[in-house]
Amino acid sequence: MSETRPLLSKLLSHRMRGFSNTEHVPSSFQRVGDYPISYFEVDTRVSSDGDIFIYHDPTFIDIKGGRHRLSELKGSKIRTLRHPDGEPIATLDQALNDFSKYSRSDQIFCIDIKDYGFESKHLDVVRANNIESKVVFVSWIPQSLYQLAQLGCQSALILSHWNLLRFGNFGYLVSHLLSKTLQGIGPFVFLGKDRIRSSLKQLAHGYQHCFVASELPNDLLEILSSSGGGICVHTSMVRTSLIEYCKKNSLALWIFSINDVPSYQHWLNKEGIDVIFCDDAPGVARSLDTNI
Repeated sequence: MSETRPLLSKLLSHRMRGFSNTEHVPSSFQRVGDYPISYFEVDTRVSSDGDIFIYHDPTFIDIKGGRHRLSELKGSKIRTLRHPDGEPIATLDQALNDFSKYSRSDQIFCIDIKDYGFESKHLDVVRANNIESKVVFVSWIPQSLYQLAQLGCQSALILSHWNLLRFGNFGYLVSHLLSKTLQGIGPFVFLGKDRIRSSLKQLAHGYQHCFVASELPNDLLEILSSSGGGICVHTSMVRTSLIEYCKKNSLALWIFSINDVPSYQHWLNKEGIDVIFCDDAPGVARSLDTNI
């Protein structure tokens, strides 16, 4: 299969949206090679007994509208659940196996770790599929990236967070005020920069983590830059100050999320932007590549 085209070199399929009416479904991984999309991103959730599944939210809503907290279920139970379109929940092993079979040579699989404490299991599955060179690890949990680095992970590491540099001195003040925060509020866990090596204890598994900072600690910067990775932020956070910060610290800058061709082209032409999350990457690819 031919490689991706330069016009689509920064395009990332966010949660495999656009391949089906439902995100993350197993059949979507068999269609990755049909499009010259550079990156494909999935989220992982872990069962109570350590099985890794592809899903974003802590709670799964099944075909009948039932709600299931995945961190409280065994893997055998999760395998019986069905997405609204009738497909089962994919395992990470299943998704990686299909990606290995069907992807183009230059396509990258991005794994966004949502549950802390299972980094070794993630790395084992990646290595069992002999795909570490085609994987990027992403997480909102700094502790997960520290752990992957300690395990000798050879993949690029990307830290997602709410970056406050655009707010200047006010952003630094807020970052300082939140620096010691480690607080669960409903399904969310908020982290400040002084707590990114703290134990998450009961807040590790089954939550949505949100890390807030202006600038990152030096040891975390080193881990990200030396891996060939960087940071991922919302488009509203992108300003010249952030682009210069990334350049100074040898960080890639990934941004989320856009939905259409004009938005993609806007960010594609911005200097300093490396990867663009898109909620309809197949649609953007079809619009920009007449050979699909």
